[in-house]
Amino acid sequence: MEIIHIVLGKANFKRMNSVNKVVHQLARKQVNFEVKASVLGITKYKDNNYCERNFET
Repeated sequence: MEIIHIVLGKANFKRMNSVNKVVHQLARKQVNFEVKASVLGITKYKDNNYCERNFET
C-alpha cells in the first residue's frame, strides 16, 4: 500500500502553512514506520528549492 498526500504548493518546510506542515510530518513519520508515502505538491514552478527529505516529492 502507498499513501500519497496532495498539497497546494511545493510543501517547502521552511515556508509552509499549517496544513502543509502536518502533511510533511505525517509523510516523514510514515516512512519511518516503513510505510511507502509520498507528497504530491501542485505548483506551476518546477525548480527544486526545498531541503532533503526521506520521502518522494
